[in-house]
Amino acid sequence: MSFLLPRPIKQYSLNRFFASLILIVFSFSLLFSMQTLFSSGAVAVEQKDGKSDNKKYGYNEVETLVFDFPHMDNVSFGQTVKYNFERTGVFGDNFKDTIELVVSKGEGKNNKSVGFNFFSGKNNRPYPPFGFVKSNPLLTLYFNKDAWDLSRKIKAKGTANFLRNRIVSGISAVKTIGKTVCKYNGVDYPGQVISFEPYKGNESSHHLVHYALIKYELTLSKDIPGGLCKIKSVVPQHVGGVPDHIRKKIKKAGMVQLAKETELVTSLKDVKKPLLIEVLTFDSVRQTGVAKSD
Repeated sequence: MSFLLPRPIKQYSLNRFFASLILIVFSFSLLFSMQTLFSSGAVAVEQKDGKSDNKKYGYNEVETLVFDFPHMDNVSFGQTVKYNFERTGVFGDNFKDTIELVVSKGEGKNNKSVGFNFFSGKNNRPYPPFGFVKSNPLLTLYFNKDAWDLSRKIKAKGTANFLRNRIVSGISAVKTIGKTVCKYNGVDYPGQVISFEPYKGNESSHHLVHYALIKYELTLSKDIPGGLCKIKSVVPQHVGGVPDHIRKKIKKAGMVQLAKETELVTSLKDVKKPLLIEVLTFDSVRQTGVAKSD
């Protein structure tokens, strides 16, 4: 049975955010012969918060800001939003690339459709377009990228599902929103910072070894086209290295890439140096096409 993408759905609620993510995972599975399906953490995310700013859906302030904010309202038809990406760390495979969101006229009045130029060359990821876009779809795709990349290293059934659910739950559990400044066209605009550690304290996180310590910092601003200023993730080192019994289990399980990284971590002397840093930053918005008429 092959997975086919149905007509794009509206992203007007967190439920539909998850539905869009399911469509992306299905399509990604088809393209790369993936055998994992995404089962969302909707129950955890949709639990009503007594202090919710969005009483209609029961979202707390952070959930509303990330999942149900009209990030794309300040991007017009025919425009392309560009982001720069950089990956550095001791594991190698470091690279710089770009991600572009190509905005066009969708079906119906004032509806936007977003296509993607997600990395180039060997790093390219052929994600299908999102239709009826309200929030920034890159928030979905970027975290999906992280979950998929790590699940390949772990090679355990259901890992991708676990990782996606933990990321969503980690965002939902944030209690404090920080303040910062986002620069656009030489002007400083107010921004919001959401920091979270999705795997911290989870009983299953030991399977992720050093990736269990990953920290995310998500910066948003309503004044920036697309609403997204930056996503930064840092994998710090284990103090004291990785225990021998864990290293043996990884090797025995045949997780070749993770085993190599673990051996490298164990041999490092500078424990203050992060193992991996990935940064996605907003670059610019430009007119690249003409909006289609109804």
